Amino acid sequence: ISTPNQSSSGHPFLITLTLGADSDVQNVSVGWTWFPCTNVGVCKTPVERNMTSQLNGTVWSDEITPPIALAYLSYRVTLNWSNGTVQNFPESGFGGQVWSDCYIWEGETNGQDCPTDADILNGRVSAEESNWTPSVGIVGLLSICLLASRFVRRPLS
Repeated sequence: ISTPNQSSSGHPFLITLTLGADSDVQNVSVGWTWFPCTNVGVCKTPVERNMTSQLNGTVWSDEITPPIALAYLSYRVTLNWSNGTVQNFPESGFGGQVWSDCYIWEGETNGQDCPTDADILNGRVSAEESNWTPSVGIVGLLSICLLASRFVRRPLS
């Protein structure tokens, strides 16, 4: 199984499986299941896709475009043999994992191509180019709502 060393939000991600020379390539179909996890800690629903056969069935591949604000992408590859046998790689779970080139881990930005917050705030890199999304946060949002509720007048009954 071959994947890029890292994934990049909004850019193509190619996965390739090469079967051994002794494999019965005429009696197999190959698929994969993947799901992205975002920088805010939310993992999306797994997506099943079929891989396309090349080179007389010895090479199988597929390409997806990961979503914006990707932290990492997890996957597994499934071989479905014509005799009913199913093989998963890894055997259980989603052990295949590729980190993004720009992700947030324990409150810090990480990754090979991740600009710092200072780069973004000083205008050297735009927020769109960096996949950085400014946010008020839950505490700020609750504070604003509580403050706004103090100014709302309700008629007394």
